[in-house]
Amino acid sequence: MKSQIFILLSLAVSSHAYSQTGRVGINTENPQNTFHIDGGKDNPLTGTPSDAQQANDIIITNDGKIGIGMTVPKNLLNISKKGNATGIVTPFVDGITITADTNSPGWSGPGLYLEGANATAGQKLFKLNYTRNTAGNSFLNFQAVADDASNSTRQIMSVYHNGNVGIGGNPNTTPAAERLDVVEGNVRVRTINTNVGATTDKAVVADATGVLKTVSLPAGALIGDIKPGFQTGDHSGWVRLDGRLKSSLSASQQTAATSLGFGTNLPNATNSYLSQNGTTLGSISSANTKVINQNNLPNVTLGGSTNTVQPAIRYDIKNGSGANQAQIANGPSVIFLAADGTNGIGVYNDDVVNNNILSQNSHNHTITTESINGGVIQQALNIQPQTMSVNMFVYLGQ
Repeated sequence: MKSQIFILLSLAVSSHAYSQTGRVGINTENPQNTFHIDGGKDNPLTGTPSDAQQANDIIITNDGKIGIGMTVPKNLLNISKKGNATGIVTPFVDGITITADTNSPGWSGPGLYLEGANATAGQKLFKLNYTRNTAGNSFLNFQAVADDASNSTRQIMSVYHNGNVGIGGNPNTTPAAERLDVVEGNVRVRTINTNVGATTDKAVVADATGVLKTVSLPAGALIGDIKPGFQTGDHSGWVRLDGRLKSSLSASQQTAATSLGFGTNLPNATNSYLSQNGTTLGSISSANTKVINQNNLPNVTLGGSTNTVQPAIRYDIKNGSGANQAQIANGPSVIFLAADGTNGIGVYNDDVVNNNILSQNSHNHTITTESINGGVIQQALNIQPQTMSVNMFVYLGQ
């Protein structure tokens, strides 16, 4: 087979090859470099072919460059649809250069197709080319296309000349506006390293437009920090203060608990309130009830007065046996109504009724009160205020 191709090529060269000053031309008497094929046989006899005439030419230069569609290649392989029109002067990348116009309709431009001949139907062709959008922004275009290259089926990625990268979307209507712009679809990270965070780390959040930003993290928890919470159990290094045995914790948590001064058991925060009262940290003091002592009562003196009323008492008296003495009638008495003649009132005659009211001397009364609480056993007062139920946790680490 190789010998047959060589023979055919030899015949073609012998019948249409021209040699001029060490240059070989096929279908042209005006070869522009070492080996020049004019596929359309339309090159002029002298001078440089036009861009349209070069479009069907292939050339190999004396320094080993190959030009397709042009006569002055600038790279090892230079493919052009613009003839020799190029801005490249001295490329610093040795490889392939493809030159063509870029157009926003269909995002056409220089590029290449990658075809998987035995790939699943509908997934055989991938296009990579350089193009631009309707706003004139140039970008490297990655597209999935139909198996016959008649149309694109999905916009995969757009890498813009300004460095922005867009994932999905339509480069005409939703060009990448950030260094990485996920226009459609989700972002997923399957593997996260286990590096320990630092205090200078920041969190990543998204604003209302979806742009990711970093914000400072709140200060991390330190051993001994406490917090209330609605969690019902230990979590993320936070241990519930429920009075359990310290030995039930992990080894590192036991060490942390010991460093805080905890003994055999953790403090039990049930129905307790936090107070910096100078006692041992974690200790429980006082109670939610109070018994009032006598010295807790107000300093009040109980007192009052009584009315003095002269009684309307009349006596039937008679003279006594001695001077200035009188006896109650109807029987002898040793109780004297008057000891002298000045305090007694009335006339002391036998069988004479005294119609005057006897006076009384000044005197005092004593008041005795009942027990203030009715004589029952004193009860403690509940001084617990209205509360909302939460659990208390201490940070002891993992």
